[in-house]
Amino acid sequence: MGNKESRLRIAESESDEDDEENRQDRNISGRDEKSTTVTPFKTYSQEHTPLLVEKIQHCLSSFPLAKPVLTDQLLERLASQVVVREYEAHQDVVCQGQFTGRKTNGLFIIFEGHVEVITSEGEIIAELFKGDYFGEVSVLYDVPCTATVRTKGKCHLLLLKSKVNQKLLGKVKVKMEMIDWFVTKRYIPVGATMDHERAIRRMVPVFADWSDLALKSLVLEIKPALVVLYSPGSVVAMHGDPPVSINVIIKGRVVLSDQDCATLVKVDANVSPFTIGEEGVFCGLDNQVTVITTTCCKVVPIRTEWIQNIIAQHPQEAGTAWSSIQTKWKAKVNKGATIYSKYPTNLQFEVIFQSLKQNKVFGQCTDRCLYDLCLHCQPQEFYPGTTVCTKEEYDEHLFVMILIGETELVTDPQMPSEHIFGPGDVFCRCEWMDSTGQLKALCQCLVVKLTQNDVFRVTESCPDSVLTYPPENYVP
Repeated sequence: MGNKESRLRIAESESDEDDEENRQDRNISGRDEKSTTVTPFKTYSQEHTPLLVEKIQHCLSSFPLAKPVLTDQLLERLASQVVVREYEAHQDVVCQGQFTGRKTNGLFIIFEGHVEVITSEGEIIAELFKGDYFGEVSVLYDVPCTATVRTKGKCHLLLLKSKVNQKLLGKVKVKMEMIDWFVTKRYIPVGATMDHERAIRRMVPVFADWSDLALKSLVLEIKPALVVLYSPGSVVAMHGDPPVSINVIIKGRVVLSDQDCATLVKVDANVSPFTIGEEGVFCGLDNQVTVITTTCCKVVPIRTEWIQNIIAQHPQEAGTAWSSIQTKWKAKVNKGATIYSKYPTNLQFEVIFQSLKQNKVFGQCTDRCLYDLCLHCQPQEFYPGTTVCTKEEYDEHLFVMILIGETELVTDPQMPSEHIFGPGDVFCRCEWMDSTGQLKALCQCLVVKLTQNDVFRVTESCPDSVLTYPPENYVP
């Protein structure tokens, strides 16, 4: 009975604080005609359990703090101060422009339920589910909320209040700029004070060399539909679509398939953004793959007409860089026109890009590095028994990635090889291999080749890229 009364007193105390916070929120909302008063909710204390500590640790351990602060003792204290807010459907938890950090509410973790992230124009740009969190931008950077968060159905939210955040952060320095945090978390800034240009530049390699002025103009073109939310099972791009846009998937998972619905590659944009449509736009070709979402996805659509408008406005700041990349694209496609027409889906740029990215050899290379490597890839087709990698290429440490079929490494014609390379594998001569050898096709094969000079030159030009060769499992 004593414990129950104690929990009741805690809940009543927290409720009083919530009332005060609501009054503060209403005062803030009154200053902005567009903002919405935070709606009523129920507050009660949460039983201290290992699961609760785990959820808090999972959330806070991802924060970009300059030194470790999450000791077991601190986590226990934080868990003891967590309260639960219960919201009904279609209620605003926080509103764009409102402070949720050190001045009012704090950090929210979804314990049960589903919420939507909404811009001031009412556009849904994200959906968050059990285990996700929000409010951390205000907590970390002491700025107003960058978007409104609204419940989709009944929700139970864990709340670490402002006083708890102060204990957590104290004098600990946040080691990452806010824009870098947005890029890391795949957020697209929606506030007027946010740097949209830097976010787009870092998420999409094709715009990396555009000037700030040109990118700002592009953002103004696409801003009315900056982010489109696709539900699971939606088609982002269809086989045969004309080259009218570049779609940047900044969050979620998709599958790339051919016209017969056979899976070519699976993509997780939660790891890094994924771009579809560049090859068509640069080369004037219809799309050769279908992209279907397997989870809720956030997509930034960039129409070709918008890009051309900016190039016309900023011929030096945008047009020069765009023409340079377009020249590389056309040279790449024209050089292998016959083989591209025979294997249009397997040689689609996005398929090769993801195949490189998901291989351990190139897995620690940046997207910009992989982008340049893809432009240097030379496709070739081989029939059973033919030599995929000649002795000369073997000696020159040529990189070969298998797209279709299987190959075997032959170092002694009298002995069968135990080293088979299949789709997605990358071959290159290692120190442990014999001084002479060849790579032979076991069946009809499609591969792409990269010279060692190209690989080293591109990776060296991208300081954050690391070539991992041979990978851990690549042993004799």
